[in-house]
Amino acid sequence: MVIMFDTTKLNKVMDHCYPLNEILKSSSSKKGVCPYDGIKFYTDKIVRADFWNMVKGASYVDKSANTSTRYKYMLNYKLFKVKWGKVYAHLPNTTIEINPSSQNISPSQLVDILKFIVGDVDDIQVGMWDDKVDITQFSPNEVAKRLYVPSQRSKLQNYKGKHRTYYYGKRNGQQVKVYDKANEMGIEGYVLTRIEKTNKVKRANRLSVREFLLNDRSDVFQGMNMVDIDKIDGRKKIKKIINKEDNMIEAVMKMSDNEKLRLKREKGFKYPCLDLQKKFQDDLNEWIQYSSLLKLKFIALSLVHNWGVTTPLEKRTVNPIVDGNTLSQFPKLCGWLTKKRTDIPYDLESSFSLPIEI
Repeated sequence: MVIMFDTTKLNKVMDHCYPLNEILKSSSSKKGVCPYDGIKFYTDKIVRADFWNMVKGASYVDKSANTSTRYKYMLNYKLFKVKWGKVYAHLPNTTIEINPSSQNISPSQLVDILKFIVGDVDDIQVGMWDDKVDITQFSPNEVAKRLYVPSQRSKLQNYKGKHRTYYYGKRNGQQVKVYDKANEMGIEGYVLTRIEKTNKVKRANRLSVREFLLNDRSDVFQGMNMVDIDKIDGRKKIKKIINKEDNMIEAVMKMSDNEKLRLKREKGFKYPCLDLQKKFQDDLNEWIQYSSLLKLKFIALSLVHNWGVTTPLEKRTVNPIVDGNTLSQFPKLCGWLTKKRTDIPYDLESSFSLPIEI
């Protein structure tokens, strides 16, 4: 037995949910180019009681569901997908899928949505996500001709032979996908190609939400290279092999071990026609900047959790003018001074000579 949710009823409930609307209040404005095309979160928590009370009116029993289903409750909303109530002991209690790119969600909003569903983010881990870049310089066919992906042992899959979608590797692994994003969006006469890599992490190696959003991503598109084939001398054998084959993967498969080494020494390999890692990092930095206080947000969430505060942090508007009448309107600040928690006065400069950790 599986509990599903009626789409019409669920949309009506969610679209009029005040806490969710508060989180998404600014979602219509530009949030930068998010380089993640989907993130899957895992936690042993279950959904909040308030969340369940809000959505249970849209639930129904789907008796036709596959008996091999791994979760009892399966909720599919336009903003997120949630499954909870594990059937097998080895599974996490809850999985949450969110696509911050297509939904135009900032990092801070992403964290708040997770809190909205399960209460806090302390025990949530990231187990699967897609890194992506969108480029306008090359069509999918032109990318396939240049894109080097390491450790490929099988031929490139040209979906339906249309030269619009290519698959590198197996779908159940760390697959790379190149496809015509403009065509998917219904845009004609415009080149927009997406290069996307699926990442799957074993349970023991999964990152927390904080680590995933704030850690350095030096591992992105590791080993992948957009070879500048125009820089390779046409008289060389490796260039003749590249010209003969439809794509870089099959060209490399035809090369000897020595020829593969020569390819990596070529100027066109050392200085690619497009730096995928830099493009991703630029997009990531821009996206993170739209939540410039993200580090402080995680610190605040940790304090709430560790100090046992029962009420969540709320937005407050205060009068910036400090005088005898308005001082009481300011929120109280606390910090650490010489290993001791203390109230922080507003006139920090004249009151303390030591630094304060807030």
